[in-house]
Amino acid sequence: MKKGLLASLLVIPTVAMSMGTGVGVSADVETPDLKETALSKTEINVNSDSLSLTEVPTFTFRDVSVKELVTNLTTVVKLAGQEDQMVRVEDFRGDSRSWKLTADVSSIVNREGHQLHGQMNLKLKRANATDDWGEGQLTGGAIIPIGRGVSADVLDPGKNGFSGAGKNYYTVTETTLDVAGRRDIQAGKYSGRVTWTLSSVPF
Repeated sequence: MKKGLLASLLVIPTVAMSMGTGVGVSADVETPDLKETALSKTEINVNSDSLSLTEVPTFTFRDVSVKELVTNLTTVVKLAGQEDQMVRVEDFRGDSRSWKLTADVSSIVNREGHQLHGQMNLKLKRANATDDWGEGQLTGGAIIPIGRGVSADVLDPGKNGFSGAGKNYYTVTETTLDVAGRRDIQAGKYSGRVTWTLSSVPF
């Protein structure tokens, strides 16, 4: 057995010499690993939703007396509670645009047509500032003359560096009605309306 092993080992240099200088022969031939790649196409549609004004508040102010309105230059009348009253704007368009909300306060009159004069000091405070529902400004509002037909910007996220996307909820509890004093004030229940307008604007 030892002779057979030696004979086999001596055959290798003989074969190498017969093939020429610099050519070696390997006893183990390695086969390279085969690799193949392929691509799968991936698609998904992201559908646009809407820009909408989903809620506006009803403003109910505290009672005030004729004496207050006659003897004071201006009487600041606060809301009667209304912690649950909100302005809600939702923007899920996904089109890189922002929005603007304006408000106009009509004449505030009683049944006989007597009017109150002054302004509404509309104050909005973001109610969902600590969640991830949307990116909007923290506060808004405007001083709006009563019955003048003046439309004032109360929220403009884009102008204040926010996209306004998502859910934007605002409380109105700090809003006041600043009634100008007049000697001809008449008693009675007065009512009016606030007209809100939501529009799309560039961001």
